[in-house]
Parts: sequence; C-alpha cells; structure tokens
Amino acid sequence: MTLISCRSTIEIDQLEVYHEYRLLIEDIDGHPVEGATVAYILKKDGKEYDRGKFITKSNGVFIKKVYHTSTYPFRFSSGIICKTSKEGYFTTIASIDVKDDWYKVVSHSNVLNEPTDNTSKMFLSLKEHNILKDKIFNFLDMIIVQSPFSNAELKVNSMDLINFKENKYLRCNFLSNTTYDSLKMNKYDIGKILFDEVVRKVLEPLNKYISDPKLFYGYDLIVSGFTKNITDNYSTAKSIEYRFLIPQEIAKWYENKDISGQRVLDSSVILMNDKKIELKIQ
Repeated sequence: MTLISCRSTIEIDQLEVYHEYRLLIEDIDGHPVEGATVAYILKKDGKEYDRGKFITKSNGVFIKKVYHTSTYPFRFSSGIICKTSKEGYFTTIASIDVKDDWYKVVSHSNVLNEPTDNTSKMFLSLKEHNILKDKIFNFLDMIIVQSPFSNAELKVNSMDLINFKENKYLRCNFLSNTTYDSLKMNKYDIGKILFDEVVRKVLEPLNKYISDPKLFYGYDLIVSGFTKNITDNYSTAKSIEYRFLIPQEIAKWYENKDISGQRVLDSSVILMNDKKIELKIQ
C-alpha cells in the first residue's frame, strides 16, 4: 500500500494497490504443462485493462497484475478471462473476479484435459469403439469448453459402454460440487435438483454429438452428491449416488419438446445408491 497524501496521521486521501492473478496450467496428473498458450483479458472496474497472449514455460505458471489507484471511498475490483490451449488438449476457459479487495493474490489451477482422460482405458482399447470415440471426443470438447454445469464436473475415466438388463448404455459419471443440507432436503429432493442441474443439461449435447441407436440403447447418467447436517460442525458429508438410465428415444423426444421432464423420469430407470426409486418433479 502506497501513501500518496494525508490530512492526518490516520486519514488517507488516495491508495495504490494491485490484484495479482496466478494461474498454474497443469495436466490431469498435476504436472505443469509447458508450451500452452494463454490468451487473456484483464478487467479493471468493469472495463478492459489489458489483453495479450502468454506461452507457459516448464513451471506452467502464468502471472498478471492489475494496478489500482483510488480515492476515498476506496473501491478496487478486477477480473481476468483466460482461454488456454495446446495441441493435443481440450481448450479451457477460466473466468475469475475480485471485488472490493485492497491487496489480493488469487491462485487458480487450470487443468488441461486430453481427449482420453475422461474415457475408460478398457473402452479406448477396443477397436470396435472407434466410431463412437470420435463422437465422444466432440462431445467432451463441448462439455469442457462451454462448461454447461455450474456445480458439477465430469469424472476422470468415467465414460464407457456398459450393459444393463440386456441393453447397452453409454455411461457418463458426474460429481456435484454442492453439499446439501440434510435437515432441509431429503434424498428425493436432492435427486430432483441433480436431475434438473445436471441430467437435463447434458441431454442436449449427448443427442447432438453422440446419439446413435445402432451403437447403444440409452444413457447411463450417474450423478454423485453429498449431504450433511450443515448446523453440526462435527458432522461429516455422506456421499449419495443417483443413476438415470434413459433410453435414447426418450432423450430425443425431450429435446424436441415432445415430452416433459417428468415423462423422462417416468420412462427411465432411476437408482439411488443402487436401489430403484421414483422421482416426482412436483
């Protein structure tokens, strides 16, 4: 903090501060990625402050600062948008904002995924899956770049073809980042929320990029979340898993606005911690 002028020993007319953004570009195993291109836009007080490109070195670190000068009452806000790319990896976009902080150092890990990171090793090894692999990679590119889920992410090595009751399903496994209050919501309430926040949003890209009735019958969408007593500081979060086994035909009808979300649920097999349940949206 730099003192520019003072009316007394405690009154400050003007301050100079900075916000520092530190991004670590790494792969899924936590290793720094060298040679990644970071195209960035820095914002200060809602307006563009700086833009450019940076090539990561062996440590994978990218650092930028936003400098502020403000008079009383002091307000310092900034932000950064980074588009990170490298050949052989999916492009990622990160957006970070800082509001009303004087000195602030923001550290953020930006993970670059390779196309093979989100599919099972067994699936990748089978030649008969080559057609489906290309479809999945296009789907993953959309999921990772556009990030349609605000509170969930696709698990590593989670996409695969599985058999369920003599039908073949394409499995996608998601992890919710939200811990739900067990005193306010029961497990059925949480299942309805995860259906709305994850399953609904993934049906459109699945239909657009992957759908192929000749290759599999439906989608096995697994969403894991956590529940705990929020008021109890000593309680631990418990994992809860929901599986939505949805026929491709039903998913297409929903995306074409021919049926409701409740019809999707009624036409699917829903498992909660491996036990069959029914969910009613209303």
